[in-house]
Order: sequence, then C-alpha cells, then structure tokens
Amino acid sequence: MKKLITAAIAVMLAATVSYSAPQAQNPPAPQVQAVQAGAVKIGFINVRRVVQESDKGKAATQRLQTEVNQTKSKLDAKKVEIQNLEKAFKANKDKWDLPTQQTKANEIEQKVKTLNREAEDYEEYYQKRETEQIKPIIDSLNQVITEIGKREGYTVIFDASGAILYINDANDVTDKVIKNFNQKK
Repeated sequence: MKKLITAAIAVMLAATVSYSAPQAQNPPAPQVQAVQAGAVKIGFINVRRVVQESDKGKAATQRLQTEVNQTKSKLDAKKVEIQNLEKAFKANKDKWDLPTQQTKANEIEQKVKTLNREAEDYEEYYQKRETEQIKPIIDSLNQVITEIGKREGYTVIFDASGAILYINDANDVTDKVIKNFNQKK
C-alpha cells in the first residue's frame, strides 16, 4: 500500500515538473505545466472486499453458491454412479466375455467423458453467472465511489490492485495537451 501511495505521489510530482530536452534544430514545444489548485487527496479501496462484505455482494454470492451447490449435487451423483460401475466392472470382469468387458469399459469411459464435459460446461456457465451477478454491484459501487470522490474532495481513488476508480475532472489537462500538441510543428 505504501508503494502505491509513493508511486502515485511520484507520478503527481513528475506531472508538476516541466522538462525540456535540448533540441538542436527545432524550437522547443510549448510547455504544459500542471497547476495544483489545492491539496492532493488520494483514496484506496479494495473492490474485492467490498463485494465480499457488502450486503448486496453477500446476497449475490449466496444466490450463486446455491446454484453451484445444486449442480455439484448432480455431478456428485453421476460421479458415484461411475464409481459403482467401475466397482462392478472390477468385480465381474473375469466372469464376462471379452465383448461384454469391452462394452462395459466403453460405457464407463463414455460416462467419465460426459461428466468431465458437464463439469467444464458448468464451470464456464458459473463464471458467466458470477459476472452477471457482480456487474450490477460494480456499477452501483462506481456511482458510490464517484459520489464520495466529489463530496469529500478526492483527487483520485484507486483500487488496491492499482486500477484508477475515480479522478477529479478538475485535474484533466487533456484539452490543454491537445491544443499544445496541435501547435507543435
């Protein structure tokens, strides 16, 4: 966390210092200087923790977990069926003729492939469901972050992972950069 704060402060300080590299033939480009209107206020949040600990996040997680548990029960039942078939195969293998053994082995192999395919399909499905459940929470969270950022005068708010979640528009120098860039020959 200290490294992120140090890095953010270093970036902001670097933005306030103008640097002009010497150029042999071309005149120097117009300088862009940042003017600090007030104190820099930086905030950090852990979005993952908000999702895990907020009421909306807990409810979404619970809904998804209920679905996962139902599917897991179905897959577990199929797994037990395969295990029973394998036990029966081992117990009766010597009693069966070769074509029967092959038929039973193919049946088990097919059920294992089907189970694995279903497990993969369910995994993909639940990743999509998780995204569906979390997206409205993230959208709502972004609104809250923006409101807090404006109300409490934050310059920037980061996620603990380093992603920028809010930037005060008063610090946007894009138009100045475009103007100066267009003037550069």
